[in-house]
Amino acid sequence: MTIPLWVLLAFAVWTVLVLLSGVGIHRWSRILSCKAELADFPGGAAEGTPA
Repeated sequence: MTIPLWVLLAFAVWTVLVLLSGVGIHRWSRILSCKAELADFPGGAAEGTPA
């Protein structure tokens, strides 16, 4: 593989890790601890305070 492909792969992995650590851990911890249901996080609804 060439260097540009390695950089593209690293960027894709970094993006997925940022999304999982920012949103995924919070939501899955609430779901697995039974504090929220899976359907409590609809895709089109804003959550939290406005920035």
